[in-house]
Amino acid sequence: MAHTHYYQSALPSETPSIQLENLSVVYTGFVQNDPEFNAELHTHDFCEILYVLSGNGIISMEGIIYPLKPGDLIVVNPGVRHCESSVSGSKMHLVFLAVEKFQVGSLEPNHLIENDMPPVIAGQDYRYKIESYFTDLISESADKIMLSTAMNLALASALMILILRVYHSRNERVSDLKEECRRIKDYIDKNYTSPITLDSLSEQVYISKYYLSHIFKSQTGTSPIKYLINKRISEAAQLLLHSDLSIRDIALQVGYDDPVYFSQMFKKVMDESPAAYRTNHKV
Repeated sequence: MAHTHYYQSALPSETPSIQLENLSVVYTGFVQNDPEFNAELHTHDFCEILYVLSGNGIISMEGIIYPLKPGDLIVVNPGVRHCESSVSGSKMHLVFLAVEKFQVGSLEPNHLIENDMPPVIAGQDYRYKIESYFTDLISESADKIMLSTAMNLALASALMILILRVYHSRNERVSDLKEECRRIKDYIDKNYTSPITLDSLSEQVYISKYYLSHIFKSQTGTSPIKYLINKRISEAAQLLLHSDLSIRDIALQVGYDDPVYFSQMFKKVMDESPAAYRTNHKV
């Protein structure tokens, strides 16, 4: 029979540190079964945490468009201009939490992550816990039973700590990217408007195309060509919302000679045609 004690003093120092003694929950909430959901562009002076339980949508943050899918976690630091919306025909189930009066390391007050960290990431291996915390937060807020405020503070604290764990474990993996993978990513980022195939990419980075595909997917979770497509479509989405260029011109600008094929790829990634996306989401 095992009998074990885990003394906290024996654990390694916490990195990053987080101070939650004065934490305040501003609100919790959800959006569900609304295929026309389209929030206006806005900012907060607190931190907002969102999570996609089901359905698909998008979020615009400082002019950058991020597709949303089930399991995606979004952190919106104070002062970040953003708006969320469902995509055509998809009833996104989005839950959210707003918090303030906390400090993470040397970051500005109420900032949960560094401003240069990706604001949208997959919940990965922590999805069950994230969904459990959010479900309990919404339930406590709605029921307002005895000690609900204390329970929500405890749940919010646990969720924030878990989110830091998700973000920093992801960053550790990113920092460990092999040099070959970095070269592939950098080349695509700089040349996505040019014709790129596995063969041409292999020639540019001096890596066998078979090894190139294997190493990139194992390190990033996606293939080089899918990364290229997502890069092009993300840039196209910004042009649709923030320019008056025609769809044909946008297709050419992001690397597609055939506007019909561009429209097919755009709909495959964003669940809407370019024209519908511009109509539904332009602010």
